[in-house]
Amino acid sequence: MKVISPEISPRMKELIASGAVDEHLPRHFEPADVDGCRMVVAATDEPEVNRRVLDAADSAGVLCNVAGRGGRGHIQLPGSVTRGPLSISVSTSGASPSLTRRLRERLEGEFGPEWAKLVGVLSELRSEIQSLPPERRDQIVDTAIDGMPLAMLAGGADAEMIRDYLRRELES
Repeated sequence: MKVISPEISPRMKELIASGAVDEHLPRHFEPADVDGCRMVVAATDEPEVNRRVLDAADSAGVLCNVAGRGGRGHIQLPGSVTRGPLSISVSTSGASPSLTRRLRERLEGEFGPEWAKLVGVLSELRSEIQSLPPERRDQIVDTAIDGMPLAMLAGGADAEMIRDYLRRELES
């Protein structure tokens, strides 16, 4: 991923430092910047710059998302929350980017780091759970989500305790 901007946010600085961003060009956008791209995202606070990025993408036949501008651009990107192997996305199909952002923020609060651990344990137990009749499988997953395991993880329990708890449930 390449970022072109004369100024960057603290979060973007973190992404660059972590290697999540391949290249940062500390300058203003130029239409040739879209050459060779498959997709570009115009995400500035300047509508005129975003329009120029979209126009350049149109001319080059490149897909473009204009962040925060529902209906503009070729594609809309969902708001996503990732907790380990768990990925939850929400979209208003461009109708209200602000609502998408607010829903994503709510999901971040609802689904904390304990969910990553829970998905990991359920993945480890998958073959054992799959060997059960469908209604029993549902009971085990319901127990994991609505019962003690998730609450225990939120309280600091480790995955091994949850694995043992669910194995006892599988045997009962």
